Amino acid sequence: MSELISVIMPVYNCESRLGRTLDSVVGQTYENIEIILVDDGSTDKTPDICDEYKQKYMDKIVVKHISNSGVSVARNTGLDLANGKYIAWCDGDDFMDPEMVTRLYGKIREYDADIVCEYYVLLKDGVETLPTVPDRDIVYEGASHVRVFDNFFDSIHRGMTTVLWDKLYKREVFDNMRFKPGVTYEDKRLMHHILDNAGKIVYLNSYGYTYYISNDGITGTRSFKTATGDYEAAIDRYEFIIGKNDTKLSYLVTYDLLTLMVFYYRECIAWNEKEKASEVRHKFRTIFKLSNKNLRFNRIKDNIKFTLFSLNII
Repeated sequence: MSELISVIMPVYNCESRLGRTLDSVVGQTYENIEIILVDDGSTDKTPDICDEYKQKYMDKIVVKHISNSGVSVARNTGLDLANGKYIAWCDGDDFMDPEMVTRLYGKIREYDADIVCEYYVLLKDGVETLPTVPDRDIVYEGASHVRVFDNFFDSIHRGMTTVLWDKLYKREVFDNMRFKPGVTYEDKRLMHHILDNAGKIVYLNSYGYTYYISNDGITGTRSFKTATGDYEAAIDRYEFIIGKNDTKLSYLVTYDLLTLMVFYYRECIAWNEKEKASEVRHKFRTIFKLSNKNLRFNRIKDNIKFTLFSLNII
């Protein structure tokens, strides 16, 4: 018999799209799955839809209703409830193609990998954007394992490296891993630790998940809270990757963070968050000064921009 796969779905106020999402997960050709729906205190009809699907698919669906605590708590609750040997994720307004779980399971077994990851389709305003996939799978293990972190800074792979839901994981990858409550970009904060906890990671030349970009979700709006979550996640990733003592990674993560800090500083000023803006500029100076000892950015205009910002000229 095939091994049990747990598909964890945190859901919150997604009544208009949840049925489509659940149909795509229930309709997977891989049959030995449990679908764990964690309703994070929704105030619309989401709880009712969860219960309706639970009644219809008693053998596949587990529903847990919790008081509104944020997506991190919902994800952690799902992990605690999961019984599968493998873990997959799906958000409440996205959907999977029917073969996705079957395909990922076949590949994780073929490679004896800890994580397999594939590309995804973007859906915005009714328009699908299909990814350009390479002609082969890419394996990261042993001496090449550290190179998986390069993908955080690559324009093609950045998105798929950061998110949870385009992957299948061995359950053990999440041992001692939990999402930080009360923050935004909880997956971005944890993904580098998850990848580090996996001995073999395979990037597949396939796609099967559709990521729905909503104008009323975190991907459609940017507030001070979400911007700060993005910034804090980048700081965590910087501190983690610098600790790898890899010259290429140090360059990539430092350039990425300094660029984000300039952008976030300007956002703080626009939102009249002057205290936070001052804190960001001070931290920028510390990191830029440290980088000057060990790194030299390739583009002269970047060095000039960063220097002027550190001197409070721009």
